[in-house]
Amino acid sequence: MSISETSNTPNVDAVRGEHTGAGVGVHAVSASGRALVAESDSDFAVRAHSKTRPGVRGSSGSSRGVEGSAKSAEGVVGDSETAAGVFGISRDGNGVHGKSVSGSGIFGESERFEGVTGIAHDKNHGAIVGKHFGGGLAGFFDGDVQVTKSLAVFGDLRLTGPKANVEVPGNLVVHGDVQLTGADYAEDFDLNAAAGTVEAGTVMVLDEIGGVRVSDGDYDTRVAGIVSGAGDYKPAIVLDRRDTNSPRLPLALMGKVFCKVDATRGPISIGDILTTSSVPGHAMKAADRERAFGAVIGKALAGLKTGRGLIPVLVALQ
Repeated sequence: MSISETSNTPNVDAVRGEHTGAGVGVHAVSASGRALVAESDSDFAVRAHSKTRPGVRGSSGSSRGVEGSAKSAEGVVGDSETAAGVFGISRDGNGVHGKSVSGSGIFGESERFEGVTGIAHDKNHGAIVGKHFGGGLAGFFDGDVQVTKSLAVFGDLRLTGPKANVEVPGNLVVHGDVQLTGADYAEDFDLNAAAGTVEAGTVMVLDEIGGVRVSDGDYDTRVAGIVSGAGDYKPAIVLDRRDTNSPRLPLALMGKVFCKVDATRGPISIGDILTTSSVPGHAMKAADRERAFGAVIGKALAGLKTGRGLIPVLVALQ
């Protein structure tokens, strides 16, 4: 049976199929053409509703099972109270394929659950795969990222910005380079309660109770590091970051960091070895090499002829 209907009356369906029992409201089959074609200028071209089965089900041997096209609204809209709004199954292709010229190819949004969920049963394929053919980012996350198992990276791993946090309770496997925008390798230490506020770039020494305090003596072998974060240098890696009852500070143990220095007892030149000074929190040139053994902070990357200031230092505790 072939049916062709046209309606010019507003809000009146051209074709409407309804089955009061358990059958199909409208069933269309075509051997080589489109089984069902519907067009609308201002409303839904096709609207299907079912209480227990899919609202629309499309099946095709060689082409699209369901195709939706719209100029200013959604091509296909699926709405369900308890199941998937849109559900796609494919034997050898994509279950759901979305493509857009200027918007998102696939956009997922949820008020109480994941916006997009991907599940894969083959261990050789990812549940969610992103590719960028224009040389840009294959994936972008505006917020923290949590990985409950291993994170394998086949390429570069770049973490930038204050929101770029990745939590990996399992293993992190990187087959490539890890590129960090920070300049030093730091570790958090408990700050002595009597220290008060300590600025970045301050030289710190170990105290008697396992924490750190501001340095205040020449050639102190208890030197622990320099408070990271001064100037243009920020930490690339911070170890032992955790919540405690004591305030904690990241001390640069390796890498480049800006440091407070004192040149009143001798000018500092590039390459000079630095040690602790009697000026609180400052480093100075290690003029006495014998006393400097075990009290070396690092090497100066810039000079300071007189006074006190902040210069970049290559941290190398010795």
